[in-house]
Amino acid sequence: MKDVYDLSNAGIWASKGYKGQEIHVVVLDDEGDSTSWMNQVKTIGTASGVFSHNTKVSLIVKRIAPLCKVTMINFIGENNNREHVLHWLKKNRRHIDLINMSFSTSHAQKDYQRVLRLGIPMICAAGNQSLKYVRYPASDSRTIAVGAFDRSTGKIKEYSNIGRKLDCVGFTDIRVKRNLSGFIHPVGGTSASAPYVTGIIAIYMSFLKSKNMYGRMNHYAIKRFLNNISIDLGSTGKDIKTGSGLIKLPKEVKLYQPY
Repeated sequence: MKDVYDLSNAGIWASKGYKGQEIHVVVLDDEGDSTSWMNQVKTIGTASGVFSHNTKVSLIVKRIAPLCKVTMINFIGENNNREHVLHWLKKNRRHIDLINMSFSTSHAQKDYQRVLRLGIPMICAAGNQSLKYVRYPASDSRTIAVGAFDRSTGKIKEYSNIGRKLDCVGFTDIRVKRNLSGFIHPVGGTSASAPYVTGIIAIYMSFLKSKNMYGRMNHYAIKRFLNNISIDLGSTGKDIKTGSGLIKLPKEVKLYQPY
């Protein structure tokens, strides 16, 4: 089966020099991997030496956009200090381009609201509960809600939550290297689809910066961009199962709406 990196067309953009450079992505998740082999990935808050959910998500972002800066933050894991994280996010908000959130939860909604009020675009997993609605925080209109697409069947995954608040779908079952020995670990669920889309956006943002056209894309601009490049699936136009469609970078490297 063709690799997701090739399917995404990220390699085409990389050949032109656009690999997510100068873009800072923050991954709000559980404890990150504190081991040194995680090149160019910084951890904030309590970290562990295990191959955590945060680590897998962060590696997918780097798999698609290898030169972007990724900061892993323990926001919902054990021994988290959300107040400290919220202070750090507020202090550094002008230097953060995207936030990835690959957890769906009904807990700590007030804290997520505080993050969203910072105005940093947040890409969120729709959830894996086979529900007919998108779970929080992806259900907030200020986020980009991402479902999971099964490239082997050409349909969305049965577990992927659907609903009118779903924005798009991305590839899942993405292979990442677990350690320096090269062990390949597949990562599934909407937890993988969200950072895949985050990586796609990071590449386009790096392209805009290279053209001196980057003015901090807000969530409205990102939704318009994704809608413009998405591949329509199922019913014509946006639908509850796939949103605007499957996200892939276009093969032609150029400016796309809204820019």
